Amino acid sequence: MNNKIQILIATLTLLIASPILAHVSPEHVLSYSGETSAIWKIMSIVVFMLGLVAIIAYMSKDLSVNTK
Repeated sequence: MNNKIQILIATLTLLIASPILAHVSPEHVLSYSGETSAIWKIMSIVVFMLGLVAIIAYMSKDLSVNTK
């Protein structure tokens, strides 16, 4: 069951990440107006990247436990 959950998380992450990474900023994908300040653009990208790192760390934690 853990493998099914990890595959589901990876699939959802790719479905969310691919359009965001294909565009200039996450705001474009989320249809925000162009009037947002630069700090919000930077913060949204940082939060997005931290989310990806957290998901990768969660998925690799289970792999590192099983390899010992």
